[in-house]
Amino acid sequence: MHAERFVKTWIKWAGLTAAMFLGVAVVLARQEPKPPDSIVYEKDVPYKTVDGETLHMDFARPKEGDGPFPVVVFIHGGGWRAGDRSMFREGVFSVAQQGCAAVTVQYRFAPKHTFPAQLDDVKDAVRHVRDHAKEWKIDPDRIATMGGSAGAHLALLLATTGDEDPKDAKTSSAVKAAVSVAGPVDLTKRYPDASRYMVEDMLGQDRKADRAAQEKASPLFHLNAGDAPVLLIHGTKDELVPYDQATAFEEACKKAGVEAELFTIQDGGHGGGTGDPKAWERSVIRSIAFLRKHLGLPPLPGVE
Repeated sequence: MHAERFVKTWIKWAGLTAAMFLGVAVVLARQEPKPPDSIVYEKDVPYKTVDGETLHMDFARPKEGDGPFPVVVFIHGGGWRAGDRSMFREGVFSVAQQGCAAVTVQYRFAPKHTFPAQLDDVKDAVRHVRDHAKEWKIDPDRIATMGGSAGAHLALLLATTGDEDPKDAKTSSAVKAAVSVAGPVDLTKRYPDASRYMVEDMLGQDRKADRAAQEKASPLFHLNAGDAPVLLIHGTKDELVPYDQATAFEEACKKAGVEAELFTIQDGGHGGGTGDPKAWERSVIRSIAFLRKHLGLPPLPGVE
């Protein structure tokens, strides 16, 4: 696929609008995309049963070749309380057309399930991918993650907590790199009225003012040397996750010796909708280059 076409496809699926990251209406209204003939696609793969609920992921990889293929794990947004893994389905298809495998995962929602349920789920999703490496023709040592909003928060937690897995864990949940689009990083801060209730429901109303609980759920407080490289994409006028969340995390990464890059969308809102459309397009291009670099794939012609 030509690089320009690939970029346009990423822009189509990446959900760079508030509706795509924060709600399900757009997703439910869309016709389900058909997987390309050039990929192997498995839908509704169960990866975990917890609290009487079976969680699923969708998986795709190139049809040609034996790999092992690197993997991108996509995590949808929705305030930890809504959204659907189908939000990234076209993204999974696009990645699988570029010599890479991909999954998009389901996780438990607040307020019924409070933190760390969501993190536990995405960690188990990464472990499931690793455990099926041979069967799925993937490289268990080359797994990256990308998410938007609440999904970005979970992606950054994957990047910063791989070294905190239990010592008796048979399979690691660590990732090689993470891309965050408008992700919260410090839940000790006061959030705008429009998003504060989401944070409180995710933490649990009985723990919403508990500093220890807030820190436990914050990527910023797990950051240390050796964590995975991160790319932060954030708008300066984000109405739900203030822009200074991204700048603070970038600065903390530098102090910790963790590779980090902040791609700023001037006047950009939460997940898109405002700001320069070309800047959002450039952020997608940067995401492609970042993921390919850290997954050991050659750059696409014209994508730097």
